[in-house]
Amino acid sequence: MTTTLPVASEVKKDNFRFSKEAVITPHVIDESGYYENETLATYSLVPKTILSCNTKSEDLSYSLQTVLSSVVVGGKKKYVIMKEPLPDVVRYSGNRYQLNPEIIVKKRIFTELYPKKEVFKDGGVEFKIMSVDLVSGTANIEISNNTKTYVDFNGLSLHFGGKVFVASDKEAIPPKSQTVRYVNFGKFYGFSNEIFYAGGGRIATDKKTAQSTMLELGISTKLRIDGKESTFLKTHQYILANIIKQN
Repeated sequence: MTTTLPVASEVKKDNFRFSKEAVITPHVIDESGYYENETLATYSLVPKTILSCNTKSEDLSYSLQTVLSSVVVGGKKKYVIMKEPLPDVVRYSGNRYQLNPEIIVKKRIFTELYPKKEVFKDGGVEFKIMSVDLVSGTANIEISNNTKTYVDFNGLSLHFGGKVFVASDKEAIPPKSQTVRYVNFGKFYGFSNEIFYAGGGRIATDKKTAQSTMLELGISTKLRIDGKESTFLKTHQYILANIIKQN
């Protein structure tokens, strides 16, 4: 039975009430294995009907608007997600309307991955990677000179994901001392590995892939100790899932 709403004010009131009371609860399917129950999207119902005193209840309609966030943390997206299509128009039902849009979390995005407390050493010289930011292409590296003489290094290279990124840093490290250098290697572009997302600036993976993916990380540089030059080169292989657990 068709019901004609009596006055324009009642139409507006009913229209507003329904658009606010609609219950929209997304159904999240986690295919990444790394989803942490954050809100992935916001939804709203926007009235589409041009209201008049003769507007009928079944004529009331609403546009469903969806904004996917992928969860932004510190300005960086955290997930690769997909959404199932929903109807563009929702009709008035006279009571609370329940919608369960489906969102699929495909991968988790990582921008800082490095083995914790890992030391690359040879003789009395040690390098420890304190942090690596894939987006900015920078790293904090602790350099320790455990010898009894000055150690000069010329050029510092980060071996990462099968590629080498070179910085032109030079420094003389006093005997029995440590220093932390902020090193800019430039953008980490050019990766062919499928886990590298958006040109290599980030790593996007699911847990299953991470458990079977090996990632190389290491340091190389030219050293001068007691007037003698040598090459420092140390790299290690890691299971990506194990690195993720540390971060």
